[in-house]
Amino acid sequence: MFMAGIQGMGNYHDQNIMKPIHVLLIANPQIIDEKRILRTYKDMYVRKNWKNVQKAFQPDVVMILGNLLNEGRAWNTMRWESEIHRFNLLFMQIPSFKRVPFFYLPGKHDIGFGKDSSDEAYDRFRKVFGKTNYSFKIGNHSIVAIDTVSGQNNDLSFETTHFIEKLGKNPNKEPRILFTHLPLYQPPNTKCEPRQHNLINETSSNFVLKNVRPKLVFSGDNHDYCEIQHEPVNAMEVTVNSFNFAKNPSKPGFAMLSLYNPFDSSDSNQIPTYAYSQCFLPNPYGITLSYIYMKRLPRYWKIAFKELTVIAFFVLATYLCCL
Repeated sequence: MFMAGIQGMGNYHDQNIMKPIHVLLIANPQIIDEKRILRTYKDMYVRKNWKNVQKAFQPDVVMILGNLLNEGRAWNTMRWESEIHRFNLLFMQIPSFKRVPFFYLPGKHDIGFGKDSSDEAYDRFRKVFGKTNYSFKIGNHSIVAIDTVSGQNNDLSFETTHFIEKLGKNPNKEPRILFTHLPLYQPPNTKCEPRQHNLINETSSNFVLKNVRPKLVFSGDNHDYCEIQHEPVNAMEVTVNSFNFAKNPSKPGFAMLSLYNPFDSSDSNQIPTYAYSQCFLPNPYGITLSYIYMKRLPRYWKIAFKELTVIAFFVLATYLCCL
């Protein structure tokens, strides 16, 4: 599953550009290692919802915006490989469906961040998932994914900076869609800022926007959904809510991005070529409570029926005695 995305980087072209391309965006699946009973329940929730999402939306591409594992940066290699295998099983593609490419970004919990960064975690992430900065074309759009967590002090690494500079020297003929784990900088008192724990600093954010010139930005890290407009490039940033209900108990979910650009480059600058939507997953606690309620309901009906039968018998007997 993993190498399908890696092998497709840089040369994944859809042959039928008249057909919309659907990209499934997952942020913070963050597979949790806890006591077995809790882990089993949470794994079952992720596996079941992933299967249902595949059936309902049948995406052409899957993009995972980092934080695959909750403790990936801290585990030794043997434990990490075991948990990656577990992740692979949870996000297994339905055999009867078409095989689709997966693309990945590293998150804070995958390779560390700032003073907690780990060279070992970074190297093994790259070994399994490939480059952490890459671009490819699909549906007459240019997809740009950048690594925003391997730098220091909320800044970009040298490798990421060099990658972005190269993009800036090449005009974007197709509309660019940017993917990043950390959200871009947001001024104080904006609607998303109080909920964002980590952001790329202002200087680096301006550098990214100036050189990439994206039409749309998707980010993860924060566990809640949010939208914010970046000026002066007029790019909307969408922070995708967590797929894991343990990290967003009330509103776990994902996002769908549809790309449709049958125009030449001059036309596509004037006409919208994409659409996106926030999608919620079922509330796990509501499901559990409903199951318990429905499981017990027949029993309560039996008890109530017996009591009503006894009451009806005494009422009828009293009525007959009074005749």
